[in-house]
Amino acid sequence: MRLIDYLDILVFAGSIQGIITGILLRYAKPRRLSNRLLAVTVWLIALPGIHLCAHHVHFFDGSLATDWMHALVPWVAIMALGPLIYFYIRSVHEPAFVFKREYWRHFLPAGLDLVPKIVEILFLVNLVPVAWMHGREQLIGFLDTYNKYADLPRWLSLAYYIYLSGKYIRQVAPDSSAATWTKHFVVAMQLFVLVWFVYLVPYLIPAFSVVLAKRVGWFPVYIPLAVLIYWIGIAGYRHMLSIAYEVKPKVAEPGYARELLVQTAEKLTACMEADKLYLNPELDVAGLAQAIGVPAKLISATFNQHLNSNFSQFVNEYRVAAFQQKLQQPEAGELTLAGLAASCGFSSQATFQRIFKQLTGVTPAAYRKAGVQQPEEASNNAQIRI
Repeated sequence: MRLIDYLDILVFAGSIQGIITGILLRYAKPRRLSNRLLAVTVWLIALPGIHLCAHHVHFFDGSLATDWMHALVPWVAIMALGPLIYFYIRSVHEPAFVFKREYWRHFLPAGLDLVPKIVEILFLVNLVPVAWMHGREQLIGFLDTYNKYADLPRWLSLAYYIYLSGKYIRQVAPDSSAATWTKHFVVAMQLFVLVWFVYLVPYLIPAFSVVLAKRVGWFPVYIPLAVLIYWIGIAGYRHMLSIAYEVKPKVAEPGYARELLVQTAEKLTACMEADKLYLNPELDVAGLAQAIGVPAKLISATFNQHLNSNFSQFVNEYRVAAFQQKLQQPEAGELTLAGLAASCGFSSQATFQRIFKQLTGVTPAAYRKAGVQQPEEASNNAQIRI
């Protein structure tokens, strides 16, 4: 076997693994948006490798059926890859993330990848003027030239959204297992973007493109792409399994009557408002249980079964309300946001930024600039309905 045959096998095997991994992610339970977005992302990364290998074995040279397969399947849809990665990162760090209608505008540039598909379909149904393209060779020449120069905006789009993804993680992601995975994922994509750029620059220069095509083809890009697929298939799927394990519903604690849960919720509210335990950044469930004199399991059951909340959300609502109230004090203008957040019990600036935006819909800086709400309104944000 020739070297090119071994490289084809490597690329094809990686691409097939990507398709399989995408199927597993798409139908994994629990059904999470992040899993579906990662599945489509892996599919879009895998399809170009299958496309390359199919051309090397002349699969698309056989019949009208394979011509239609080539025309209808989005083998190269790189313009959609960047936005998919960005929204995947957001969905991992925002459990309540919903893909809104206005987000589709990010995918409008993907029309660039549809142009050659439209031309192929028009050619197959004999709607392309003969003066433009009167044979298969002219079609192939058009597709090769178009894709060659379309690679530049494809690269720019992917690089831009990878940059946005990294910026998003640095600004809002806490130090957690999810952040570790997404950081590694973005770094891996940055390395691929760099490899692609190193190959793309000489490829776009006519004097070098022919030499590259004859000597190495697209393997300097597709081999790293195959490695990337292998890695995503292992690391991404492991992360999905860890999340699935974390979100498994907890078994309700036996023997806790509703009246007891209501009483415990009242004690929690009274203790937080009177003693302001939320100001302690080291507060945990055990400390809260000791403060109100009940077992920690009873507190957890109260959060899960009665308040439909959890410890972190419960405490952070009080901390955000305290921050909002402190902004209204005259001396607040002399303090930094970080200082105010620390005085309200937040131990991490990144966590504070993320939690505040989740609960209020705006960043702390924007909230401060726009003007604060009335004290009683801010206080109501932390009230627990019993």
